Amino acid sequence: MYNEILFFPESLRGQQIYPDVARKMLAAACDGLAIHPGIFNRDEAGKLITSHYGHQNDGEGFGVPPKIVFDGGTGFIRIFGLGKSGVDLLNDNSHILMAAMRKHCGGAFRMEMKHGDMTLAASEPIMYGIRRLVVEKNAKAAGHYFHVQAVEREEEIKKVILTGLISCARYLDDESKGESHFESHIPSEDSLILDILEGDATPIDIKPGIRAAGFKNVTFCTNLDLSGPWCTGKLRSRGYGIIRKRIA
Repeated sequence: MYNEILFFPESLRGQQIYPDVARKMLAAACDGLAIHPGIFNRDEAGKLITSHYGHQNDGEGFGVPPKIVFDGGTGFIRIFGLGKSGVDLLNDNSHILMAAMRKHCGGAFRMEMKHGDMTLAASEPIMYGIRRLVVEKNAKAAGHYFHVQAVEREEEIKKVILTGLISCARYLDDESKGESHFESHIPSEDSLILDILEGDATPIDIKPGIRAAGFKNVTFCTNLDLSGPWCTGKLRSRGYGIIRKRIA
């Protein structure tokens, strides 16, 4: 399950709002307000929430997806709540977010709230796109991904996408209290189709003087049918790595 809030401030009409910009704008709007820190993937002490499934020595070590994911588009800001915890968190803070955005942006303002199901099932191959995918935050390792095409790092990117899907599936299964079994529907690696078709290397500024390795406009094909805001890679809470079906 998931829900989403979309803000359409008149002052942003026609502007392209990228997910990281949307997050910064909402953070500025909520500054000083009694917003739950989990909205921005922080704990009560203000520290970044980081947790993992398993350990790399066991072939895992997947990052647990954030409960809240930011997104944006032309003239709007979107916030997703993932799983029951994320849905409840977003619902509980929706009135603060709405008031903060209305005051911050000023002028005419429209808001929409939606909800739906996140699903995963085996299927014939389907094509997907990721606008911005962060594959490596470590500065020393990031250089491996600079100045190359995505197909030149296909195996590494496949691993990033697959581990992201597994972690999302496991998170949603845990959130459903046994009602969903998405992880079991992900084929084993020998029967999984996951082909990287295109994507351009792009550095991602994460802190002053620090760049992560990323790819823009990644296109891939897989034999999984995904519905809802599935996401993968690093920095998912900032809106990187959202997977979208490509429209032919």
